[in-house]
Amino acid sequence: YHMLPTLAEFSDADVGSLICPRCFFVECGRKDDAVYWEQSVAAFKELKAHYDRLGIGERCRHHLHEGGHETEPLENVADIAAVKFLDRWLR
Repeated sequence: YHMLPTLAEFSDADVGSLICPRCFFVECGRKDDAVYWEQSVAAFKELKAHYDRLGIGERCRHHLHEGGHETEPLENVADIAAVKFLDRWLR
């Protein structure tokens, strides 16, 4: 596998901005071994600025939970932040 050198020139926020104005949701666990949650929060702030400038900030959400690399671990699926977000924006 050969990675193109230009791929390193784009941040997560840059790539995420390509989704705008469509809805965007990301969640991250504080115990996630695959992602540094602090960097996820910082990148999200950059991305959210695009949505806020368009007046559609509610369409872009970052959810941080205490679990690992998984969907927010809750008993009741209807209480999961991602499910609530999708239910609202995909109706």
